[in-house]
Amino acid sequence: MKTRRVVIFGSRELGLAVARQLRDLHCEFTLIDRAEHLRQAEIEGFAVSSIDYTRDSELASVGIGYGVDLIFCLLAEDAQNVFLTIAARSLAPHTPIVAVAHAADTVMKLHAAGADQVIDPQGIVGGSIARLIRQPLVAEVIQVSLFQGERGLGFRELPVTDGGVLVGRRLAELEALLATPLLVLGVLEGGRFHFRVDWDEPLRAGQVVLAIGPGAVAAAGDDPSRDGA
Repeated sequence: MKTRRVVIFGSRELGLAVARQLRDLHCEFTLIDRAEHLRQAEIEGFAVSSIDYTRDSELASVGIGYGVDLIFCLLAEDAQNVFLTIAARSLAPHTPIVAVAHAADTVMKLHAAGADQVIDPQGIVGGSIARLIRQPLVAEVIQVSLFQGERGLGFRELPVTDGGVLVGRRLAELEALLATPLLVLGVLEGGRFHFRVDWDEPLRAGQVVLAIGPGAVAAAGDDPSRDGA
């Protein structure tokens, strides 16, 4: 299998969390930031680099534009991430870029700048979840980085199957029904996500309930009634 090469701009909490997960996935990656922000990354043994990301030649020196499979823009300031996304996209038209938005009004700016996925920690439900859970590398990195750590939380997919315990139930009943404590977010049906507050119909086979709860993403076909057994 080809080793995936990843570049992470930003070495603070989120950047380090992404790096730790990528290490477990056996990816080749480099953390890039100002030298004074790279100390913890160096302590943990990560490959690091300090470059001027405003210069195309220095971006190219770390592989942007060739040989990089995924770029994370996780700097501390939204303006930095927007500028970096524009610069990286101009050098690497086809490389996936994931960027973080610290403010809600930056999400559209990052998409306009060329980001393929935008991490919005304050609004990561809804359509963002539906897209992320279908992209294995990005999904695995983001869901672990944002939700696990010490809290041990993760996205859960609860398939609604014929004869299963979820068929005919309403979302308001699920938290009391299931043994594992879950925060139910809503329902995915036909590729479209419906927020919990907008869904009051009984569940039907073929739908998927999306929730946040202890552990990793539940595999398709799991019977949620067994959780915590």
